[in-house]
Amino acid sequence: MPYRIRYSNSLCHHGIKGQKWGIRRYQNEDGSYTAEGKERYGIKSGNNESVSNGEEKKSSFDLRNLTPEQKEAIKKGAMIVGGAILVGGGLYLASKYVDQYKLPMMGIKHVRVGEKLTDRIKEFSDNPVHLPKDTTFQRLSSEALEDYENTGQIYVSHILNDNNAYKMRIGNRAPFVHKLKVNTDIKAPSEKETAEVFLKFNPKATSEEFDFFMTRAFLHENSGIKDIVGVNRNEFVNEIKKRGYNALIDTNDKIWTKDPLILLNPSEFVISDKVSSIGKFEKVMFELANLF
Repeated sequence: MPYRIRYSNSLCHHGIKGQKWGIRRYQNEDGSYTAEGKERYGIKSGNNESVSNGEEKKSSFDLRNLTPEQKEAIKKGAMIVGGAILVGGGLYLASKYVDQYKLPMMGIKHVRVGEKLTDRIKEFSDNPVHLPKDTTFQRLSSEALEDYENTGQIYVSHILNDNNAYKMRIGNRAPFVHKLKVNTDIKAPSEKETAEVFLKFNPKATSEEFDFFMTRAFLHENSGIKDIVGVNRNEFVNEIKKRGYNALIDTNDKIWTKDPLILLNPSEFVISDKVSSIGKFEKVMFELANLF
């Protein structure tokens, strides 16, 4: 049924029928309770019935007067309410993690099959990375003790949102948080220059070959990547270092993080590694977030 809202500038107050100014319900003029008031507030005869300064007398309700069954019912009710608040709060916080970290990760990088890297390079950023040596880097690992001497590269982040995004994505299988300090500035070529170096070794490279090469599984020294994409890992890294860089932008993780990096030959400049574990609260948040 259609209805209409009528607007008015008048202000009205409707009281209780029979109500008079200065007189409260269930009270006599001297402030004492009427028989109906005593029954309503549970006041026994002989108790102080007057109300001073216009304040109502509190009910005589006392937990000590409850039966064991009543106390148990109250306890169960409190547990249910408390649990609901805890779960509701957890889901709310988890949803915040989802909004900030998980949704960007669900984006899928679109690479047209057979696309030439020379065509795609036009879409790459031309901004190199230069971070001062006092920057703290985060690395997640399944190991509490890392062997940087025998590692050709490590994958790190340094922005708070990126740090949290990695914790959410891989924290369940890489629960150790490494906070790294270095003794030199970290420099990485732009995405565009990185692709140009790749094209130097394989001028006919496709987008798929470049992405394949840049994945962490195929950036290791002893992989047979050259047979697949036509570019040797060591030759590529040497050219990058020859240009004055000691890191690369992680172009694959770039689709869901802001500034992920690959540090090349980290044993040359990593001087401090403080290790901790992802906190229990964070783990709960990540588990809740993964339910969405």
